[in-house]
Amino acid sequence: MEFNEYLKELGDGSVRLGVADLKRLSGLTPDRADEFARAWPGIDVRRRRRVVQELFDLAEDNVDLDFDAVFLRGLEDDDADVRVASIRGLWEHEGTDLIPPLLQILKCDDSPSVRAEAALALGRFVLLAEFGRLREHYFAEVVAGLRRVLDDPREMQEVRARAVEAVGPHDSAWVRQAISE
Repeated sequence: MEFNEYLKELGDGSVRLGVADLKRLSGLTPDRADEFARAWPGIDVRRRRRVVQELFDLAEDNVDLDFDAVFLRGLEDDDADVRVASIRGLWEHEGTDLIPPLLQILKCDDSPSVRAEAALALGRFVLLAEFGRLREHYFAEVVAGLRRVLDDPREMQEVRARAVEAVGPHDSAWVRQAISE
């Protein structure tokens, strides 16, 4: 079956979702990722939620599967549940290309649960910096975004808590103060 036919089948709610077939979404080439991105918004929201959850489960069971293109597209989804699952699905993605979208989500997303998940996901970049595996300017961006959340008394408690958790490994006076507060 051609990829575009598979995408039509994926979007057809009357067709049973074959979990094994979802492996076709692993390691998408840029062209196929673009094709997927065009088809994704036309899929029913309940189906999109199920797809990202199944992909997350598959990736946890098999580290050779790479659904990053799907999860990166999911960061822009209209549905908060899809965005949360997509952020979680990117748990192994350490590329600095993920920092700007996570910071944007942390700053602007309407859903506190999505913002909280973005804050938590930024924690991996704090750890990378602590291990000397992230350039300083990326680290500065991440810390500035997390600190902005911590300094905002209007931000939801859950989001602020996840920001503290994310920045916790960084040893500085303001982080120790945030933890003690």
